[in-house]
Amino acid sequence: MTHWIRKQIDSGFADLKGLRVNATIPLKDQFINEALAEFLQSSGSTSPVTRPSGPDMGALLKFVKRAQVHSTDGTVVVDVEISI
Repeated sequence: MTHWIRKQIDSGFADLKGLRVNATIPLKDQFINEALAEFLQSSGSTSPVTRPSGPDMGALLKFVKRAQVHSTDGTVVVDVEISI
């Protein structure tokens, strides 16, 4: 799967031209806390923070046309529009 994702990124998502996604992603505080704890635990307390391996986020971010983050009732909400 990683190879397929890398191929899509390298081609500028040529196979997905015309794709439009509008999404609302609710992230409960427990999810964020667990993700942060995992990140901090994996980076080690004395080692510097390193960039995660995997897809190049810069290559993906150019497709984000709008993003808004707000919180409601203990949930962080990310509204995002992606266009390829």
